[in-house]
Amino acid sequence: MHPKLEELSRARDASDQVVLAALMRDEEILTRAGSRDRVQLLWDVCQVPDFRKVMPDHHAMLIGRIFTYLVDKDGRLPADWVAEQIERLNRIDGDIDTLTARLAHIRTWTYITHRVDWIDSAADWQARTRQIEDALSDALHHRLTDRFVDKRAAVLGRSKGAEGADLLSAVTKKGEVVVEGHVVGHIEGLSFAPHDAADRREAKALLAAAHRALGEDAPRRVKALEESPDQDFGMTPEGRITWRGRIIARPDKGDSLLSPRAVLLSHSLTDDNLAERARLRVQQFLDGFMGRRLKPLLAPDIDPSQMDAAARGLMYQLREGLGALTRKQAADTVEALSKPAQASLTKIGLRFGRDWIYLAGLMDIKTVRARAILWAAWTGRPVPDIPNSSAPSLPRDRVADAVWPMLGYAPLGPIALRLDRWEQLTAKLRHHPRKTPLLGDGQFCTQIGLPEKDPALAGVMRALGFKPAPLKEGTEEILSAPPAFIPASRGRNAKRKAAQVARPDAPKTKAPKARRPVEARPNPDSPFAVLKGLVSRK
Repeated sequence: MHPKLEELSRARDASDQVVLAALMRDEEILTRAGSRDRVQLLWDVCQVPDFRKVMPDHHAMLIGRIFTYLVDKDGRLPADWVAEQIERLNRIDGDIDTLTARLAHIRTWTYITHRVDWIDSAADWQARTRQIEDALSDALHHRLTDRFVDKRAAVLGRSKGAEGADLLSAVTKKGEVVVEGHVVGHIEGLSFAPHDAADRREAKALLAAAHRALGEDAPRRVKALEESPDQDFGMTPEGRITWRGRIIARPDKGDSLLSPRAVLLSHSLTDDNLAERARLRVQQFLDGFMGRRLKPLLAPDIDPSQMDAAARGLMYQLREGLGALTRKQAADTVEALSKPAQASLTKIGLRFGRDWIYLAGLMDIKTVRARAILWAAWTGRPVPDIPNSSAPSLPRDRVADAVWPMLGYAPLGPIALRLDRWEQLTAKLRHHPRKTPLLGDGQFCTQIGLPEKDPALAGVMRALGFKPAPLKEGTEEILSAPPAFIPASRGRNAKRKAAQVARPDAPKTKAPKARRPVEARPNPDSPFAVLKGLVSRK
């Protein structure tokens, strides 16, 4: 005898073997399995899987009928019997257990329909069984969802009242809020997002049920926020502050244009002290973000001993204009600058143009967006749309004309031209021979940030006081040639228009001087002149 070992146990009989054993006790089956081919067919039929996992004898009844029909009907199952067996499963009523049993049974028939040697029109029956299986799967999913919602509703019902039941609740490492084993929502940044809320009432109940877990987890979240490096924070193009990829705050109007205040957006921090701690950390990031982006303006690398009163006044004006102002606005201050002070300001990137005074270090597109965020926070308006790549010009209609200089641009026709490009362009025009047409070629268009032959080019040139050059007689316009422009007029109006482009803050027209009315002299031979003489004698 073999020793009894706990490590060894007899394997369970396979389902096909159990079914075969059950059928071998049936005399009618034994009679029909009288040849080698019939025995092989019986074994093939026994291998039809029992997805229902019912009693072996019950499954054996179905297998026995299939074998009997295949033997008696020349190897084919009767179409009417197959239809009856399949269609009676096409019902989606009943509870979860009933639907589960039907789903398992239809899967057995799906297997049978794939035996093309047993059944006629196998492809049609395969499509039918798949259709019924999908319908049963959907019905079962809805029943399971309803049961889950009912259980969750019961849990939420126990949480009503100030005291309520002592519900088990927690926040997982993934940020899921779990109450009594049910996931009722998840944490997004500092806010709670409830799951599967059918209406506002249910959303309120979910929040009430998760309140304890959120309260216990809040100190941990705030501490994680405080200890996060600045790399975990970010600023969206729309001016929203993110933490770990989730929006949590925004800049708002502060004490000054350059000092925005961080404001937390919707959050689940019910403790005011925790909320303020979180806000202070966000404020720290916001201050550092603006300090890095606007360093030439907020903390320039300049020797204070080289800054005289005029230099400090000029920097104050620049901060009020977010890094730019017209030459006319600072005319008196610039005139009062000492040479050492002006040299020190030039070293930090301050450019004294003919029309504009600006900081060259603030022309980067990221810095332009930071300036736009500051302006939006101060005025309470949306952040202007600023592209992600360097843009020498932008569409003029994105913001009001008065705002463009604060972003480092100046309006010019249909576009707003960056100030450094403005100074380059006006210098080029001043040195361009008047009798030589100005070509709007690719190089010129690149300078003002437009594609070659852009329709906006004509508007830009018109704003500069130019018009298309006329074609010579007997010539035809060549489409591939760049457009040429000449001064629109050589009279006094043209000079005034050129002055307005060069001095954008200058008044457009001068008010005409009032003329004294010319006193009309009376005719000495008229009756009125004689009457006047008589009156004067008296």
